[in-house]
Amino acid sequence: MQRTGTAAPTTDSLGILEEALARAEETNTLAARYLDPSLVDMLHVIGFDRRFVHASGSWLYDSEGREYLDFHTGEGFASLGHSHPDVREALEAVLAADLTDGVQIHYSVLAGMLAQELTGLLPEPLEATFFGSSGAEAIDTVMKFARAATGRPRLLSCDGGYHGVTIGPLSLIGDEFFKEGFEPLLPGCSRVPFGDLDALEAELRKRDVAAFITEPIQGNLVRMPPPGTCRACRSCAGGTAHCSRSTRSRRVSGGPGRCSRSIGTDSSPIS
Repeated sequence: MQRTGTAAPTTDSLGILEEALARAEETNTLAARYLDPSLVDMLHVIGFDRRFVHASGSWLYDSEGREYLDFHTGEGFASLGHSHPDVREALEAVLAADLTDGVQIHYSVLAGMLAQELTGLLPEPLEATFFGSSGAEAIDTVMKFARAATGRPRLLSCDGGYHGVTIGPLSLIGDEFFKEGFEPLLPGCSRVPFGDLDALEAELRKRDVAAFITEPIQGNLVRMPPPGTCRACRSCAGGTAHCSRSTRSRRVSGGPGRCSRSIGTDSSPIS
């Protein structure tokens, strides 16, 4: 596999790109000093402290000319591949048009168009989109929305689950390793074993659960639930009067295209 071309020439009037290219060998030094030294150490231990200089499609290239097939895809942001030509063309066209966007007192037509397209992929009765900057922000929002909509205080998640490391999602994570040093976390958060419908129903019968938040596939362990679990969870959450009405599925690892279907729960629908 050979490097397949270079980026088109661009204007760099502020010299930012020129400086970045000149200082490329300082990448890990800068990260260790000004970002996260523990992550730099970890990357060194596992042999991932490469200096990647180019990415195209599913391939990464380091400063020594070696190529790597990228199965990580940047936690999912590069699901379409790096520097996809259609994505690049759309970004360049929108930037060149000088559209009004990013202003907090109005909506962008692009946001509405994207939300409309996403809605077409979602199972019923989902019909609206909230845009956030991370999976953790999405879970924080779900926690707020669920409590506001139901008037109930408790939130359920699963053992082994991962939902982000801001204070709200951290309270739901099913691995104590991530919580060390950050307690006390939010009250009202409980867990059940992944795929254990009897334990889930027992908690929901208490009638104080605002939402059950789970992953269709547990990304940290790459663990699948028993067949039909997603549909059964929805039935438990909304099918009887004594159960919570809210089931939420975290879909970063099971997001668009990553499970052979548009969305992870398509393989085991929750609607």
